[in-house]
Amino acid sequence: MSPNNISTQPEVVAALEQLTHQTAPLTLTRTLDGLLLKQDVQVLSVSQDTAQFQAEDLRIIAAPGGYYIYIHHRDFSRPVRARLQTCALHTCTFTLSDLSWANTGWQDRSHERVQPKTPTYVTLRSRFWTLKGAVLDMDSAGLGVLVKSCSQRGGDIWPHSGVHLDIQSPITETRHPLEGTIVHSEPINSALIRVGIRFQRNPRQARFFNEYTSQRKEEILKALDRAYDRSLGPRRVEDLYF
Repeated sequence: MSPNNISTQPEVVAALEQLTHQTAPLTLTRTLDGLLLKQDVQVLSVSQDTAQFQAEDLRIIAAPGGYYIYIHHRDFSRPVRARLQTCALHTCTFTLSDLSWANTGWQDRSHERVQPKTPTYVTLRSRFWTLKGAVLDMDSAGLGVLVKSCSQRGGDIWPHSGVHLDIQSPITETRHPLEGTIVHSEPINSALIRVGIRFQRNPRQARFFNEYTSQRKEEILKALDRAYDRSLGPRRVEDLYF
C-alpha cells in the first residue's frame, strides 16, 4: 500500500479527527539506526491530508533518519503511517503528511534491535543452498538479513527451518559460526528478501551479542541527543540544502 494512497486517507483522517484533543495520548514510534523509539503525543488538528500533533519535546521526532513515523492507538487495528512534514521546536508541535494505514498490524519487539555501526555481512547455509547477505539489524537473540531473491532457488527459504550462519563481527574481522532458525522471510521487492533468523547461541556468543547490542544502543541515543541539540541551534549553511 502506498503511503499516500488516496483511498485510505479519508479513513485515516476520520479516525484521527475523533481523537482530537482527547486526554488519552496516542503513541508515536519510529526507528533510528534500527532502534525503536516511542513517545506519547496528542493530535491537535486534522486537515484533508495532514495532521498536527504535540509532544512534551521533539527529541525523538526531530531526529534525522528513517522514512516513516507510526501513530498507534488502542482503537486502531493497524497503526497510521506518515511522513514528517514540519517541526516547530518552540511549541513542541509537528505536522505529519502522507497519512495511510500501515500494511500490517503491529507487534512489539521482544528484544531491543540495532543496526550495526559498519556494514556487516553473513553467509547462510542450508542443505540445499548457500546465500550471502547483509545484516539489516540485530539484537541479543537474532538478526534480520537482506539477501537477493534470485539466489533462493524458487522458495527454499522456509520458516522454522534450520540454518548455519557465518557472521562477520561488527567490531572486528573475526567471524562467528552460529546455528539458527529461520523465523520469517518477506519480499522487499522483486530482487530482495528480508530473512529473520533466531540464534541458537552458546554462552560466550550470547554475551558478545548482548554487550554489542547495549553498546550500539548507547551510541545511537548519544547521536540522537547530539542531533537534537544541533536542531536547537542556529541553522548552518549545509542545513539549507536538501
